[in-house]
Amino acid sequence: MKKEFNSPLAPIDFLRASKLLRVLISSDIYPSQPFDFRAHRECEICIVQKGHFIINVAGTDLQMNENDFLFILPYVSHAFSTADSEPCHVYSIHFNLDFLSNPLYQLPQILKIDLRRHFMLYTQKYLFGAADQQLKFCIKNIAAEYESWKNNDLSMMNFYILELVLLLSRNIHSQYPADTDFHNPYVEQALSYIHEHYMDKITVPEIASALKISDRYLSKIFYQCTHSTVMDYVHSYRINQSVLLMTKGCSLTDIAVNVGYSSPPHYTKTFKKYMGQTPREYLNTLTKS
Repeated sequence: MKKEFNSPLAPIDFLRASKLLRVLISSDIYPSQPFDFRAHRECEICIVQKGHFIINVAGTDLQMNENDFLFILPYVSHAFSTADSEPCHVYSIHFNLDFLSNPLYQLPQILKIDLRRHFMLYTQKYLFGAADQQLKFCIKNIAAEYESWKNNDLSMMNFYILELVLLLSRNIHSQYPADTDFHNPYVEQALSYIHEHYMDKITVPEIASALKISDRYLSKIFYQCTHSTVMDYVHSYRINQSVLLMTKGCSLTDIAVNVGYSSPPHYTKTFKKYMGQTPREYLNTLTKS
């Protein structure tokens, strides 16, 4: 039976058993049709099949042309519209990164990385670029599998989503020098320290002291491995944690304190810098989604 879509962005409860893929959409964005800001707990990847449109991701406008792809991390707000006389045809897929926490998908003997952590660390908000043939073929396979999907068979869809993740991971690696050490022990220890103490007032010298290295050396290797300064990562991590607290219904005042900001104005200023909206504006976006 052919599946009907009521809206280009209406969520479809798909693959309940694995909770892997929430929605796959093949849709047309019509001229002058705006879509308000939205944010959701799933990742999203979209590929333009025909035409072009503008998408704003956390305050940054991106021009999406034919064969371009955009991968957006969870809870990153985005909105789009097109001004063309012809509709823009887009594939959009939402999938849950949580499945990467399953040891089955770590393939440690091959990858030797935690894929979920890898994505959250090395993709600040989104990946954007031209889709190569492998990525386009993978998306087509997902679309074809979706059309013929049977309730009792998840194996091929799981395989195609994992393939998609690996292709995106390779795209991330291509943006770093070939000799980048993605497993530097000092960077790993610094990340662990930040994740344990982000709610406190922490500084680069304090982290370096805990690792028994100089703050200058820490700053150097941290940037080489992540393309982010230590304090940029601290603030980014705090903001991500604050978004998770929003989804649990916590007040913005309590959230500011619980993620390490001494005052709500400081939290609001930092949140807008990283997310393109104030916390209250973002919360309204999250509620609508």
